Amino acid sequence: MNTLRLLLPLALLLALAGCPTDAEEDFDRLLDDDDSVTADDDDSAAIDDDDATPEDDDDATPPPCDDDPLEPNDSQSDPTSLADDPGTLVACIDDEDWFVVDVEAGGGLVVDATYDVDEGRIELALVDAGSVLLDSSPGTGGEASVAGDELPAGVAFRVSLLDDVGDVVGTTYELTWEITDPAPTCEVDPWEPNDAQSTATPIPDGVLDGLVACPDDEDWWLVELAQGEVIDWTVTFTHAEGDIDLTMVDAGGTQVAFAATTTDDELLTYEATGTGPYALVIALVADSGDVPGNPYDLDLAITPAPGVCYSDPLEPNDTQGSAADLAPGAHAGLAACPTDEDWYAIDVLADETLDVIAAFDVAEGLVELNLFDSGAQLLVAGTATTDGAELTWLALADDQLALQALLAVESGDPGVGYSLDVSLTP
Repeated sequence: MNTLRLLLPLALLLALAGCPTDAEEDFDRLLDDDDSVTADDDDSAAIDDDDATPEDDDDATPPPCDDDPLEPNDSQSDPTSLADDPGTLVACIDDEDWFVVDVEAGGGLVVDATYDVDEGRIELALVDAGSVLLDSSPGTGGEASVAGDELPAGVAFRVSLLDDVGDVVGTTYELTWEITDPAPTCEVDPWEPNDAQSTATPIPDGVLDGLVACPDDEDWWLVELAQGEVIDWTVTFTHAEGDIDLTMVDAGGTQVAFAATTTDDELLTYEATGTGPYALVIALVADSGDVPGNPYDLDLAITPAPGVCYSDPLEPNDTQGSAADLAPGAHAGLAACPTDEDWYAIDVLADETLDVIAAFDVAEGLVELNLFDSGAQLLVAGTATTDGAELTWLALADDQLALQALLAVESGDPGVGYSLDVSLTP
């Protein structure tokens, strides 16, 4: 009986040991970890990291990077245009900042970014409109800088955050930039391109003004000479704006004459040793002054060889079928030669009045004018004046008229030099 009384308490203890009580369960469980997650007080939840992300208190989600007022400008297609200092900006990881400033094509740009090395490291990049990288600068010591000269239109620059350190997410930075205007260029004249013997510009007698000699850009002028003819070139310019030299070459490109002084203007005289094309080369050998290039005027005079009538630049125009086109205006440097008629084609509209004046030295001879329609019907003959000849015609229909100039009387040297002044009035 006493033995049984002793065994009963022991059996009760053993039974209790095999079935944990509520008190024991509370003892084994961790205390509330204050992670603000309801009914989730276990050791798999991390301590609140204060990342300001509701219901996400773990170390996998960092706090956000605060955007600056210029966002969004995350791509080259959506940049921010800067005109004034934008103040302090923020660079974030995986969030590029793109900017453009007003740079003219051919101009230059320097961009500087400054930042706090204790917050991170900034990279700058300069790209063209086609996304081609022109310059880049991974920042060092709190500074990054990119630059470019003679830039194409549409350049942009990019700010990237390479490294983010410090207590605050993102890195603050400031931008400065400097723009340079495109370098001035040499304004070409209307006769370009005439940069080589193959593209030389034919030139009549008289004066051409408003021409420009540019650096590394020769001007070639073509003229036809008969053997024994003497040509005089006069190039007028200001030497203080640049030094211009003259070279004359024959059809094979061989130099036949040269003029190079260190004063204003250049003069060159040459007597043709053979009949054919010659060219004058005008070269700016030294550029001075504030504006690239040097303006010049070109004066050409041809003296016929003794006993020879020279061919003018509009030859051959010896028949109505080979007539040279003649626009309204003044045409100098023409020559009427024995047994060599000159023909010109002039387009007229119905009810337009054509006036033609031929000027020449009557002491050398007389030049006769005749006007024909497209059917070779004589319309009117010119009348003589004290210093030339003239004619007038009222067109009854649209037509291409043919003007004939021929040497009627010759005195002295062969041929007569003349000029034509053509006008059309409604």
